[in-house]
Amino acid sequence: MGSRYASAHQEIQAILQREPHLTAKEVWHQMTDSWPVPPVRTVSRYMKLARLAMASVAKSRKPNSASVEGPDGLLTKEFRMATADEKLDSIASHLDSLHTKIDSMGESCKKTDARLDALEADREKQKADSEREEKAKADAAKRRADAASDSHAYADAQMRCDSAFQAWGKMAPHALHGESLRDFRIRLLSALKVHSRAYGDSDLATVGDEAVFSNIEGIIIKDAIEASNSHADTPGVLRQVTSRDNSGRQVTRFYGDPAVAWGEFMGGTRFGKIVRPPAH
Repeated sequence: MGSRYASAHQEIQAILQREPHLTAKEVWHQMTDSWPVPPVRTVSRYMKLARLAMASVAKSRKPNSASVEGPDGLLTKEFRMATADEKLDSIASHLDSLHTKIDSMGESCKKTDARLDALEADREKQKADSEREEKAKADAAKRRADAASDSHAYADAQMRCDSAFQAWGKMAPHALHGESLRDFRIRLLSALKVHSRAYGDSDLATVGDEAVFSNIEGIIIKDAIEASNSHADTPGVLRQVTSRDNSGRQVTRFYGDPAVAWGEFMGGTRFGKIVRPPAH
């Protein structure tokens, strides 16, 4: 009949002719001669078609139809039965074709879904790449801004301490590569805090509050400058202070213990010796 279930269809017709009251599942259980055995749903469909065909054949059969239709009435009846079977086969083939098309459409839908999933994944990847690129640009811009801001902050910290360093004949050091701003400020102040009575022994690294740290910084710088202007002699210490006067001339002064400079002349010579004046 042109269908892969042609033998099954014939067996279903035979079963229904014997027991027309059976259900599709019962017919399916009785099928043994057909291969492949169709599913219950297909058996149900074939049963409907078979019953329609059997009803059509039964309707076309009338009493004494062979004698009414003439000498070839029997041939006409068989022809009608053959025509009904051919129609049933045609319908079954058409249904198989529809099932094949539905299966093909299902495969096509699966491929379409796969393509859509791939497009969606590609779109998500492009979005993520774009977001990463934008974030990288924003981070780079922030780093440039922070670097510019940090460079000014480093220069400001160095300039604040430089006056105190110059008061002691020195220059404020530059920041080291990779050194944080806080560490740089602590290093500058650590060299100056020896001149501060209030914070000479303080651990500046433990100061967490920025406002408090800035206040301590100002006090240490002030104490260092004031200490440089004191003419009190410190035994064993002589310091050189270079500054500029109002005319712009460079002036060098020495503060501290003069014995550091004149000690070699105080051991006694034929010209005499220098005696340290008594401390007041």
